[in-house]
Amino acid sequence: MDDRKLNILPCSINEKDTHFVYYETEEFTIWVSIFIEGEGKIELFDSLIEELIFRFTENSIFSAKYIKKLITEILSEFDDRIVVENTENSKIYLSCMLTDYCNVIYVYMKDYFFNIKRSNEIFFKNQIIENKDLIGYTELFPLKENDLIEIYIKDKKIVEFEILKTNQISKFINNNFFIKFLLLSLIVCIFGYFILSNVYINSNFKNIENMFDRINKNKYNYPSNENILIKIEDKLRLMDNKYIYYSNKNVAKKEKLRNKISEEKKKNDIFKNVFEIKEKIKKMIKNREFLKAKNEYINIRAKLEDVSPDLLLDINKDIDDLDKLIMEQNNELFLIEEDIIKNTNILDNLIEKYKKSKFEIDIKDLEDKKNNNIKLLDDLKIKLDNRYLKIDDILEKNILEGLKEIIYLKNEYDKLKFSKEVEYLSKRELEISDKILNLENEMNELYNKHKKYYDIKEYTTAISFLEKALYYANLLHNNNKIKELEGRIRLIYKQKRKLELENKKKIENPKEKLRLENEIRQSIKLSIEKGDELLKNDEYEKAFIEYKRAIELMDKVNYSKSIKKDIDKKMEYIKKKKSKKWWELWK
Repeated sequence: MDDRKLNILPCSINEKDTHFVYYETEEFTIWVSIFIEGEGKIELFDSLIEELIFRFTENSIFSAKYIKKLITEILSEFDDRIVVENTENSKIYLSCMLTDYCNVIYVYMKDYFFNIKRSNEIFFKNQIIENKDLIGYTELFPLKENDLIEIYIKDKKIVEFEILKTNQISKFINNNFFIKFLLLSLIVCIFGYFILSNVYINSNFKNIENMFDRINKNKYNYPSNENILIKIEDKLRLMDNKYIYYSNKNVAKKEKLRNKISEEKKKNDIFKNVFEIKEKIKKMIKNREFLKAKNEYINIRAKLEDVSPDLLLDINKDIDDLDKLIMEQNNELFLIEEDIIKNTNILDNLIEKYKKSKFEIDIKDLEDKKNNNIKLLDDLKIKLDNRYLKIDDILEKNILEGLKEIIYLKNEYDKLKFSKEVEYLSKRELEISDKILNLENEMNELYNKHKKYYDIKEYTTAISFLEKALYYANLLHNNNKIKELEGRIRLIYKQKRKLELENKKKIENPKEKLRLENEIRQSIKLSIEKGDELLKNDEYEKAFIEYKRAIELMDKVNYSKSIKKDIDKKMEYIKKKKSKKWWELWK
């Protein structure tokens, strides 16, 4: 130990509990102070101080960590010393200050602290450590000339030093170089971080702009755009967490993007609302609630004026199309159940218009109505056809009723737009009307003829004409005329009997009787001749009347049986002909 003895120059302070020494060279000065708490003389521990200084001089490393390491080793040896010296109740606290006249290091334990005064003001004051097991240290650089260093233990100043000069080259060069290198590296890293951050921030901004472009290209795809906006917000939030610095330009960009997010959210909310309403409108249109759909469109149109002119244009077009559909739908008010044809025509037109519409419109009920109408038309057609087939039977029984049936069927077929049936029945109507007119003319002509013979009291001939007229009246089913003719015939028969009674008295004269027979025979002859002529001309009804009159007159006179037999054959022939439809006999 003596070989390593150092020239330690004690300071003026050397009390029972505190001992302060220093070791000075041209390169550095090291100050060591020891404070004893408890039993034990300070002299017993001087060797610990000497050991600390000696070890430093052996390996001078100008580092606070190194000094702290030396102090820790000395304290460990102190634990051994207090056992040997039987001073277990003693505690020591060390402080060590090292300077190379350029920088200063202070390593200390409990209750030690020091000040550096510069220009009479405290430039630095270390933090006091109260925990005895801790060792603190402070590195200060650089020192300046006339700096005053004060060391205290608790509130008692132990010593002060004035720095009279400083060196230009520091023993702390390695440490300072490392620190400077660290600082320089840190600065480079910071600048690199800022540059790379700026690059990545701009790259992220560009990605965000691309995401906004996707929104603009598909601006009506609001579910997708809503997800994109959420991703943009998350991206900006992650950027705020990741990047601590934004340039003013990037701050402005970020704020602009946030404003754009807010605007796009508003637009997206409007589009979402609009398309949700459009889905609702689709259902309305499908259900043919065109007016309600139009009102819904009008309500949302104002929202789009500043947001989407294109969508606003589409909605205005839809409103125009709905106006047309509303006009068409008004025709539904004219659907009349009683008028199947009109009903069907309206339905055909509505179905055609709705099918051509760009909207999806449910027309099933209209098609059902149309199909039902077609079925009703088919049923009605079948009923009309069945009546149509019975026209000939009706005509044979009653020509006037047959004509009425023809006119009715013609009108009904006309309502149903069956043109062929209408055309045929129109011809039949004209044909039957002509037949009826001819029958009426014949009937009236015969009635007028009977008057001529009635006036000259040829009652038999008069009755014959009336019977012919009655035949036509029966064909015409003219009940009033039938009654009139039958009454007239009865009246003339009465007058005829009266005349016959009168003539019977006269007939007793053979000449008068012969004259009457001749007249009857002449009438028979004329009726037969007229009947033959009519039969030759296929006028069977008229011929039949003439032959019937001749037969009736033959019963009044003794007439040739062979002629009568011949007339009977002709009448049978006519009857066979008459088994056909009566109007066919006139062809």
